[in-house]
Amino acid sequence: SVTGVQTCALPISQALPSGAPSEQLAFAMGLLNQNDYAGGERAFKEFLAQHPTDPLAGSAQYWLGRTYFARNNFNEAVRTFAEGYKKYPQSQRAPENLLYLGRSLAALNQKNNACQSFARMLSEYPKASDATKAGAQAERKKLACS
Repeated sequence: SVTGVQTCALPISQALPSGAPSEQLAFAMGLLNQNDYAGGERAFKEFLAQHPTDPLAGSAQYWLGRTYFARNNFNEAVRTFAEGYKKYPQSQRAPENLLYLGRSLAALNQKNNACQSFARMLSEYPKASDATKAGAQAERKKLACS
């Protein structure tokens, strides 16, 4: 029966435990750290639905993108990282959104767009972490960006 099918799936509203946004994000990160990318995806989506304007929303958006990237779902990763960059430009994860946007575009053989993403990250976020800047530089070199 149709009702039997519905009871098998965990409702999206149960993807996160109750608690403070920081606790919910930590829960979602725990799923990611266990390589439960589908569970992480549900938890990060639920976090964003519940807390779209929370200071941690930019991080949740970035990690949502990483769940797609880890599963080689580069089209969804591109959409998610681009949205994260546009919606949360001041997030501490904004430079990493651009780095992984570029990596996702490169995986889709969109070299010019990937190079633009890395260049934008380096120009718009001069205070990004050394690791993020080094990652963008390495990707630019690998793709022979101009």
